[in-house]
Amino acid sequence: MAADPERLEALLAEGARHWEAGAFNDAEVAYAAAQALAPDSLAVRFSHAVALKRVGRLAEAEAGYRVVTAARPDHGPTLNNLAVLLLEQERSEEAIELLRRAAVLPGDTSDAWANLGAALLDLEAFGEAAAALEQAAALRGGNAATWRRLGLARRGLRAMDGAVEAFWQALAIDPEDAEAQLNLGNALFDLERFDEAEAAFRRLIALLPADAVAHYGLGIALEAQERLPEAIAAWDRALEHDPGLARAAMHRIHQRMQICDWRALEEYAAVADT
Repeated sequence: MAADPERLEALLAEGARHWEAGAFNDAEVAYAAAQALAPDSLAVRFSHAVALKRVGRLAEAEAGYRVVTAARPDHGPTLNNLAVLLLEQERSEEAIELLRRAAVLPGDTSDAWANLGAALLDLEAFGEAAAALEQAAALRGGNAATWRRLGLARRGLRAMDGAVEAFWQALAIDPEDAEAQLNLGNALFDLERFDEAEAAFRRLIALLPADAVAHYGLGIALEAQERLPEAIAAWDRALEHDPGLARAAMHRIHQRMQICDWRALEEYAAVADT
């Protein structure tokens, strides 16, 4: 117990106010003072570790989280937060172990499942990633990032219909999720649903008009529908935004040669030399 409970309460309230205001350095100072006043309080140490992580003092944050987990190995939020910190340092093996522990604890473990799925997806363990992300979505409905990652995991498993469903779920939550829109277009293209892929890439262009990959995707969807002049125009726009996008250049050159525009041969030589 703190020697001065009223002072401790005031410091914690001060830290919370600074945190809500986005003054994270000031919040850390307040929580550090609270921890000095109550060094045995795991709740205070946890709050201080969160603040330390937010201001970039990762080693101190990790040390604080480890004090809490040593005393409370079943404290899910600490296991989850420590794992996220480790993942940011590419220490995935221990992070995944911590997340597996956190995910099966009582209470709301959706964050642990979501973070576990994201970590496994980064390792291309698509089956395990999909299972974890499905758990996260089932527990709390999921957020756009969870559904998007589930779509990527399913696409990695070549479960394309399920991938499309997941990307649509992500976009229902956040219609401006450009990554979900891009991957929806790619998945629809893989399913040879070219008109739907075209629509997805057009929506992506509406979100990101200067995105070269979006224009490239539109081009390949149009090419698959044998709308070659439109496809070439899309690749032209892609190259306007990113002259180094070689795949757009090669598609454009190939299709111009198909319509006997032999000037494309000169462009081919230039691209081949790069």
